[in-house]
Amino acid sequence: MTIAWTIVAGLASLAAGSILHSISLEAFGADSLVECACAGVLLRRLKREMRAGWEPSSGEERRAARIVGALLLCAAVYITAYALWNLTQHHRPERALFGMVLTTLSIPVMALLANGKLRIARAIQSRALRADAIGNVVCWYLAAMVLVSVFLDWRFGLWWIDGVASIAIVALLVYEGVKAWQASPVDA
Repeated sequence: MTIAWTIVAGLASLAAGSILHSISLEAFGADSLVECACAGVLLRRLKREMRAGWEPSSGEERRAARIVGALLLCAAVYITAYALWNLTQHHRPERALFGMVLTTLSIPVMALLANGKLRIARAIQSRALRADAIGNVVCWYLAAMVLVSVFLDWRFGLWWIDGVASIAIVALLVYEGVKAWQASPVDA
């Protein structure tokens, strides 16, 4: 479900964000595609464990966690660079019904996926799956940020809120990316 949703949401958000000059909508799209890649890494790892009779492999977990951590850090770099560029250029996002509908739909989908993955990550003690779930959390935070920033810009003329909000979310990506890169089993 993650892979299917993130491919559609990611590509659509990147296209709409580019057309509308919305940093947070593009950041949401980029993060969605990173989520897709993370889900692919985790799916591959879990399939290998299934074939091995669910014998956990610390090497597989470490590799998967590091890849997911690196992808989260790449998303953080992209979002920061793009947000700073748009802030320095004074780009104001345009409003569009498509972006509002897509981000509104993404919030409950990503929240449900994140909660399910966090529960499973704790059960199987997987740092990689936890990092992937946190990516889903960031994805729905970004979706909410798109909605809030468009409203604040429309209502109060805060053109810069889109970029600032996107950068604020980067802290969570960096924290979880570094944590995943350290690649030890989940403690909780």
